[in-house]
Amino acid sequence: MRTAANGCDSLFTLAPDRSETGVQRVTVATNEAERSIVAALSDLDPFEMALLPGNSAAIMLCERVPELGAELSRDDIRQRLFNRRLEDLADGFLNELEANAFIERL
Repeated sequence: MRTAANGCDSLFTLAPDRSETGVQRVTVATNEAERSIVAALSDLDPFEMALLPGNSAAIMLCERVPELGAELSRDDIRQRLFNRRLEDLADGFLNELEANAFIERL
């Protein structure tokens, strides 16, 4: 399932009978979630999956939404814009490497 699901919406198509599989989408604040879930999600990037301790459940991070009402300074905004630009440049570089890659199958 990990390789077949490339996003939260595709996860739902893999489990059409949600009542039987228990697949659900939940939006919750960090301070309201269970510690094991928060710990697992803290290491994930959007659309990555992880197993909870004891393999009791699989979770996927759909997106991170900043808390409403959080005061942002100019430095915070500058850092977010810088990080977003850096991610875009990294994605472009990876796409370029992939396009120029020569893969020989034996």
